[in-house]
Amino acid sequence: MAGFRLMRIIAVQLAAIWVAGMIVAAGASWLFVVAAFVHAPVLTLPAVLAMFGLVYVIGCLTPDASTLSARAPRRLLWAALITMPGVLGGILMPGVLAGLHFGDLGLGSVVFLSLPFLLIAGALTTNLPVRITAGVLVVALICCGIWLPEGGDTLTAFWQNTFR
Repeated sequence: MAGFRLMRIIAVQLAAIWVAGMIVAAGASWLFVVAAFVHAPVLTLPAVLAMFGLVYVIGCLTPDASTLSARAPRRLLWAALITMPGVLGGILMPGVLAGLHFGDLGLGSVVFLSLPFLLIAGALTTNLPVRITAGVLVVALICCGIWLPEGGDTLTAFWQNTFR
């Protein structure tokens, strides 16, 4: 019975992180566009800090799902390990979707923009099959972002336009 309870906690944690990613992507992704347009990377901080805060709160509510989210000092590291690569993956996702010919998804794209947060959180759980599956999908996402022509172009364009 303890195994079922732990899997339920892991599922709740992953679902909450995915929903938090969708909320931040829908509400604040325009800040990344503005930051790239006006060459001001500081404009991305509110969205990144909002996601970091939401991930930290989710870790407080579901501490048993990951060994890193069990205690407060490690929970800060856990939230940073999910937020920072998740933001980079979210920047990479439009190029991956374009390279896979998904077309214009409109507001439905927030589901995919928040996928990196879910996958990285899955790679940090206590359940080995979940970690392996999430790790394989993270590697697949990175490979698609690098090898698909639009994937690398999106990340490069954002980086060059924001930090020049």
